[in-house]
Amino acid sequence: MHGVARFVDRVLGWPARIRARAELAALSERELSDIGLTRGDIDRVADGAFDGR
Repeated sequence: MHGVARFVDRVLGWPARIRARAELAALSERELSDIGLTRGDIDRVADGAFDGR
């Protein structure tokens, strides 16, 4: 059952991940730096896999 719940979470969360990527990608390098991110971090942040490193 856990696998089904995880699958449903991925499907339902897909639009939010798309929006997060787009919003972060629209930020300037300076704005990303101000919040402690680089362009390379955007996908991990949107996927919820960013650990702050």
